[in-house]
Amino acid sequence: MRVERHRAALKSIWTPQPVDLDRLRCEMQALRLWLAQDGRPQRKLRKRAKEIGAARALYAAHLAETGKAPTHREMAEAMAARTGKPWTVRQGQTALEWLKALEEAGVWGALQDFTG
Repeated sequence: MRVERHRAALKSIWTPQPVDLDRLRCEMQALRLWLAQDGRPQRKLRKRAKEIGAARALYAAHLAETGKAPTHREMAEAMAARTGKPWTVRQGQTALEWLKALEEAGVWGALQDFTG
């Protein structure tokens, strides 16, 4: 009984949320449009478009479920499960870096105005 109360007190208050699929679709369309532009960053990431899309979807799902961003290891494990290929922690880190670079480039910035 005492242990159960202790665990309940330590349990996060976060309630899992559903993934906003409409927003995810908008983000994927924005990514496609951004990658279609001519530029060095676009050329660099164009060949990874499918992996970036999968990483963004997994990131959104993890964020909705836990309320926090995935770690490099969690991203690697999720990408390995999604692609069926082994992913190292370093590759998980790279996937998160892609998402950060796209966020900084403003790929999804315009969506903030439309979705809330």
